[in-house]
Amino acid sequence: MKRIGPVAYGALFCVGLPVLLLVTAWHLDARLGIAIEAWPLAGGTMAGLGLGLVVAAIFVLMLRGKGLPMNAYPTRRRVEDGLYAWLAHPAYVGFTLVILGLSLWRGSFAGLFILTPWTGLAALALVMGYEARATDRRLGARRQAPAIGLPENWPLPADLRRRLGATLAVFPAWTVVYCVFAALPPAADAFDTYLPFERDLPFWPSFVVAYSFTYVFALAVPFLVPDLASLRRFVLAGWSGTAIGGLIFALLPAVAPLRGVPPDNLIGWWLQLERGSDGITAALPSFHAFWIVVAAFFWRERFGAALIYPLALLQLAACHVTGMHSLADLLCGTALALFCLNIEAAWHGLLRLAERVANDWRPLRLGSIRFFPHGLYILAAGALAFLATASLAPPHQLGPMVAMLLAGLAGAVVFGQAVEASSKLSRPLGFFGGLIGASLAAGLLMVSVAIDGATLAACAIGLCIAQMLGRLRCLAQGCCHGAALAVSAPPGAGLTYRHPLSRVGLIAGMLGRPIEPAPVFSMLANLVAALLLWRVLVVSGDAWLVAGLYCWQLGVARFAEEGLRGEPQTPVRGGLNLYQWLALTVTAAGFLIVLAAPFVQAATPHWPEQSALFLALPLACLWTLAMSVDWPNSTKPLSRLTPGQ
Repeated sequence: MKRIGPVAYGALFCVGLPVLLLVTAWHLDARLGIAIEAWPLAGGTMAGLGLGLVVAAIFVLMLRGKGLPMNAYPTRRRVEDGLYAWLAHPAYVGFTLVILGLSLWRGSFAGLFILTPWTGLAALALVMGYEARATDRRLGARRQAPAIGLPENWPLPADLRRRLGATLAVFPAWTVVYCVFAALPPAADAFDTYLPFERDLPFWPSFVVAYSFTYVFALAVPFLVPDLASLRRFVLAGWSGTAIGGLIFALLPAVAPLRGVPPDNLIGWWLQLERGSDGITAALPSFHAFWIVVAAFFWRERFGAALIYPLALLQLAACHVTGMHSLADLLCGTALALFCLNIEAAWHGLLRLAERVANDWRPLRLGSIRFFPHGLYILAAGALAFLATASLAPPHQLGPMVAMLLAGLAGAVVFGQAVEASSKLSRPLGFFGGLIGASLAAGLLMVSVAIDGATLAACAIGLCIAQMLGRLRCLAQGCCHGAALAVSAPPGAGLTYRHPLSRVGLIAGMLGRPIEPAPVFSMLANLVAALLLWRVLVVSGDAWLVAGLYCWQLGVARFAEEGLRGEPQTPVRGGLNLYQWLALTVTAAGFLIVLAAPFVQAATPHWPEQSALFLALPLACLWTLAMSVDWPNSTKPLSRLTPGQ
């Protein structure tokens, strides 16, 4: 009987989940009808490598870790040598590679662009949301970062292992992202990035030598930098550039048609070889320009600007005169590189801005009523989200939309009272309660044929916008806050709350202590989700697919976010808090929707109806009243947003 639990747990993740992902990929390929070229050799090799990593990781943990490779039945020792000296989570990396490899082998569009990213993000969410903290509590923190990962921010020399690790951490992931987008045919709404005058600019194929030199220029960087801190900056630039560039490829269907006819000689053959590996998609931003600028930054530190800058400019010019990229591609690639080279500074600047929102405010008293300035954020979030939903929903759906919104507000109030209300917290509001209330209302409306999937798809995108802007209120109120950072965390790594009315101090007792920036993470996740769901809606027109993908992203993002949060009143069961269990439930609902719901044509985006403009502000005011106005001297239920006065 004791073995039933481990066997069932292992079967769920080793059999059930892979089968679910493969079945979902086949179903979505048939549903979307987008054909892409199959790469059997590359796919089979990648799947085999991934399977080898998974098997090796399992055996190492069983033999060296003295336990099972399962969070529910964990190991008794931390393993940091051998395979785990190179990768922190080789089993998750391997599993993601298996899904990627099978998708390439079969030529599955859904596998490449939906299931593989979701698998990788789900593994990351599991680590962020539970595994990393649970392992550290049980076995202590790692003594050294893995080689294939983010180096420490230390001015210490980097050995060959760390340099190889940085190379493997950056370039394979970038290669996969770039190649799969470059292999796509142009989208139906693709646009040309060349300006009219560029067609008449010189075409010099001999510059292909300088163009190709970029590969050496970029690959040499990890072996040139002097220390771990510089290696860290390179890895962060590579990761963030790959992620942001891939997101832009997904959102903006830009193409750069190849310019000029290569001559019939060795140079022409060389240029044709370059063009054969590129295509006209994945053009903006130019990753060639990105890597030139990133590499030049680090080469300059070794050989000086006087030598390196002219070399970098020569390579950038080669991108254009060989007919490979437009000026717009190059400018965007350069801008992306400059931003990603300073990504840590940008992140710290964003955190300082979030701290100002959290601390620089003062409530307004009118008699017994107190108005919180964060009501302006709720007003903006409610109005903009309602108008965005109205612009994406079919015509004449305002009545059902209002009904779902009111049901969501009621659900948020009831859920908050049932789960988090206490003598200190009189009026908590629960997001999942709002989601449950709105979903129940949607179910009743669907039974009465008042709405269909097209309205729910619009609501999904509107919810992302509402939550993204609504998190500004969370920052000011101090709700949904993060857990305390470790004392070893570098200065400025988190958010520090100082406002005396913040829940961070009144309930959690963490005023003046740096904490995890959970609301900032949520805002960024919802921004990306809104953009990607909008693109899926425009390209596929599949309303229920948008609704299902919303559940997938919500489940993954919220599970990870909860690993950062530190509200003491949140119930915990089985090692996960209540909201993580609900996030898993929403994810399962997403799979059910994607697999079972029929195709329903999404509405064409349009300007909101005039009546929506009149309704948006009153409805936003209602939410503002619920979330930003209270009676601090009252002891009645639902009277106060903060403990005491």
